[in-house]
Amino acid sequence: MQDIYINITAEGALLGKETLQTEDEAQNAYFQFRSNNTIVQARVVGYETIRHYHKTAEGQQWHEEPALIVAFGQLLGHIPLSESGMRHTASWPRIVGQYLACMPDRFHTAEGRTLYLFSRGRALEAMQKANLDKVRPGVTWTGVIRRRNNYGYLVDVGGFEAFLPLSHVSYDVNAPHVLQRGDMIDVKILQQDERRKRTRLIVSRREAQANPYDVRKHQYTAGSIWSGTVRGMRGNVLYAYLHDGVLCRSVVAAERTVFRMGDKVLIRVHRCDDDQKLIVGSLVG
Repeated sequence: MQDIYINITAEGALLGKETLQTEDEAQNAYFQFRSNNTIVQARVVGYETIRHYHKTAEGQQWHEEPALIVAFGQLLGHIPLSESGMRHTASWPRIVGQYLACMPDRFHTAEGRTLYLFSRGRALEAMQKANLDKVRPGVTWTGVIRRRNNYGYLVDVGGFEAFLPLSHVSYDVNAPHVLQRGDMIDVKILQQDERRKRTRLIVSRREAQANPYDVRKHQYTAGSIWSGTVRGMRGNVLYAYLHDGVLCRSVVAAERTVFRMGDKVLIRVHRCDDDQKLIVGSLVG
């Protein structure tokens, strides 16, 4: 038995658990959800090639294509490639085990087998339509990690694709790569790009967390020396994260070598800047 989750928060969000203990319960839920266009998050357990009726200009015809297998309580359903919102099957081995958004679509019995078909494409469209006016800059939302690239993570937020840069994963500079596919995280929406045909969001997990400066500033007494990791430079001003993620600003002498992101430095504390929520200091050595 595999639980399903009913929500439109994000594709793969494990919220609103629904347990379908018997095959009859699963069948009844399938037809009920089909009638009211309920979006469910169901776990992919495999994939195979199926034959099903497909609507064409000439009417219903048999059609053979690959399909993802999803667990719907005691039932096994299928998301055909044509209803998956994907162009090919190359990513399917990596999708097995993940939860996908889908809607009960149609069913038929043939060759001694009943196929319960689902549509992921319709589910994502419905999620986006329902959440379009809600996913705005400044809003904090629960998203789900879908995959990672060299620059950050792709996150589903309300059915929309969002990009989470590595620099916005956490205040802890030692943990930018800690997230795993399928993790649910709270993010703050920073930007909304609608110049393309689809809406894309830029989000920050760090901005959705409490600023460590507010919690730990008392430990940074004037004259104390701390290790830091360079975040970047603006002119001769160096910004570095201290060991617990608190940001520090230091002025670098003109004759000093330019630092690179990730370099380790020692910083002497001068004062705390509550307005900018950072430590003002100077480099040691």
